Amino acid sequence: MAKGYLPADWDQPQGFDTFEGQRDVFGDGRIVLLPVPGHTVGMTAALVALDDSGEFLLASDAIAVEANLTQGYAPKNSWNLDKAVEAIDDLRKIGERGATIIFGHDDAQWQSLRKGAAFYA
Repeated sequence: MAKGYLPADWDQPQGFDTFEGQRDVFGDGRIVLLPVPGHTVGMTAALVALDDSGEFLLASDAIAVEANLTQGYAPKNSWNLDKAVEAIDDLRKIGERGATIIFGHDDAQWQSLRKGAAFYA
């Protein structure tokens, strides 16, 4: 096993795309992928703009739990701690301008989010 990556996870018929910098998925600003290396080399967050609910930043493992953001420390299993802290700072700025940050593994936050028929739009 190569650092936790299993060939079966990546050997998929649809393949995958690599990119540099930000990537606007549909060219309309609705879903923008943001490079946030640190936790892993190619870690990506997604900034999603919804009509009624505003912007949501899906931070994934770049900000696993709220404490990573509020206390400014990277998850302990980060590939590169300096880059991980830099990514947290970059994502914090997006939150400060009004986006709701969804942490990758924060159960308390998950319990507070709307789900199912009470979806965000």
